[in-house]
Amino acid sequence: MLWVPSYIFSNSKPGIPVTTTRIAFATFMAVPGIILTYFVFTADTDSYLWTASAGILGGPLLVMVNLAYWADKSSSMEASNQNIAKSNSAIQNAYSFIATLSFLFWACLVKAAYSSYGFSIGTLWNEIWEEANASVAFMTIDSGVLYLGILIFIGYENAWKALKALFLTPLLGPGAACCVALKDLENEATSAMLVGKKKEI
Repeated sequence: MLWVPSYIFSNSKPGIPVTTTRIAFATFMAVPGIILTYFVFTADTDSYLWTASAGILGGPLLVMVNLAYWADKSSSMEASNQNIAKSNSAIQNAYSFIATLSFLFWACLVKAAYSSYGFSIGTLWNEIWEEANASVAFMTIDSGVLYLGILIFIGYENAWKALKALFLTPLLGPGAACCVALKDLENEATSAMLVGKKKEI
């Protein structure tokens, strides 16, 4: 939840161009998180695979890799029409890629949950919260807070887009639903910036 106020106070806005290197790195960094989360929700909680996946997700390793962003030159990038359009195109592709992975992950989770619990939401809830061990309960909280944080971030920019993500979540999963809303935000912000520049001319 710390990155939401950090974003707000940074005065950053969607549509501002960033380097393709930053976009590619951010997309690459999302993949390990998706894969490890899949293992956390599908592997036996007593297995080494589950312990290692949860440890990496909850530990500092993945977060520390993001220090590489300090070398990025996006802050000094000129907000020209060409850079804005190029950045938006790369961001749209990145969100589409992550949304596809997230949807496939969600479909696997739904299939696994149905195979184990059928339509019994109560039984599933017991497994991930009521009767879960501390590690499983922590991952449930962690996943829920991350999802809530992204919704708050989207809602800060556009409340209707946050509602759209919320309503799409049961169908697409939280990751893909949020990606759809974020794609819309970025695209609309880019269009507004380009129109504004045309008016200035």
